[in-house]
Amino acid sequence: MSQDNRKIRFGLWYDFRNLSQWHQSPDQLYAATLDQIGWGDNHGFDDVWLSEHHIEDGYLPSILPVAAAVAARTKRIRIASGVLLMPFHNPVRLAEDIASARCYRPQAEEPDAADCRTRAVRRELVHRRRNRHRA
Repeated sequence: MSQDNRKIRFGLWYDFRNLSQWHQSPDQLYAATLDQIGWGDNHGFDDVWLSEHHIEDGYLPSILPVAAAVAARTKRIRIASGVLLMPFHNPVRLAEDIASARCYRPQAEEPDAADCRTRAVRRELVHRRRNRHRA
């Protein structure tokens, strides 16, 4: 028999949807959701997943400022993006925002989805920098 050391991970997922039947002010919604994420961090949840949505329908329009707020309020929960629509973002600004969000919790032990995207954006920036004078 092979030994399987994998463990089940438990996570939370938020899109910050503000449905009309339970509508509350955005500041109340965000504060309550951040409190829930903090509770999850304190009670052993492994991951929190955020997703963005770009139509005016009460969803989270930008993940990275919220990811920074989550990082500032938590100690160990892994922050990941369920949906981050890269074509809607300037690659340089995206890399800067990811780096800024990571500053709130630089001791993170494992790379998250944002780190993988950051490497891809860095490669693009290096390519642009090398080729900017060749036009």
